[in-house]
Amino acid sequence: MAVRAKPVPEGLHTATPYMIVKGVKDALGFYEQAFGAVEMTEPTTGPEGDVQHAHLKLGDSAFMLTAEYPDFPNHLGPLALGGSPVHIYLYVDDVDAWFRRAI
Repeated sequence: MAVRAKPVPEGLHTATPYMIVKGVKDALGFYEQAFGAVEMTEPTTGPEGDVQHAHLKLGDSAFMLTAEYPDFPNHLGPLALGGSPVHIYLYVDDVDAWFRRAI
């Protein structure tokens, strides 16, 4: 009997942001320090020990980060693109406090 995969993995919502960034390890630290994000799984590392993929949770929402790969034009981060096509709505109880934490 075939085992069916769950259409939405445990702990995720139907839509899960997946952001391409340069320096996943630095981004991980920023999201953890500024917003209290926690890692859902152990980050995937490359042969050099650099973080290539991370899966985070912020409040009740999950998101993922992946490293940019300049050899692949569709795998560039906001610095390489000069901006980002990704928007993330972050609903919080005290926007001023969260803004100060991010800065």
